[in-house]
Amino acid sequence: MDHSRLAIISDGLCLGGTGCEIWARPLESPHAGTHNRDRAIKDQESIRWLNGYRDACDDAQQAAQTLVVSIADRESGVYEGFIESPEPGVG
Repeated sequence: MDHSRLAIISDGLCLGGTGCEIWARPLESPHAGTHNRDRAIKDQESIRWLNGYRDACDDAQQAAQTLVVSIADRESGVYEGFIESPEPGVG
């Protein structure tokens, strides 16, 4: 599987990739095992979303005059992401 991150400017032009994580699920019983709530975030596939958010934060620091927006789907709604993000209006 591939979890890519892209830089796109407001008129839709893609500037290129900013990061990528590639991984594979186990061949035998890829969906078997404990529930995510029983595993640390570092052991869940959802960590890719948190890593992408962290990369976007790093990009924003390096380009202080640029608005950086991190977009994710519903799988990204992990608790660790909510506690790591700043309060509205901060940062």
